[in-house]
Amino acid sequence: MTHYVTLSLWDLALTSLLVLIDAGLSAALRLGIHRSLLIAAVRMVQLALIGNAFNSARTCSASCSDESVVPSSRHGSNRR
Repeated sequence: MTHYVTLSLWDLALTSLLVLIDAGLSAALRLGIHRSLLIAAVRMVQLALIGNAFNSARTCSASCSDESVVPSSRHGSNRR
């Protein structure tokens, strides 16, 4: 059985902040890994936003009814 760990947006924000602090330390100490750490932080934010969008879409599809969806049909509007 697979168990998933649920992370909130605050958890991801804190993790991104810690990665940014590491990147700053890397630049200050001239370790040369700050670029990779900054790219990792940006990718974490991207994944958080995409995950949040999918979660919102899943929540909406579960709570929205079919009656609220208006089909985009133009059967009679372009006939000559």
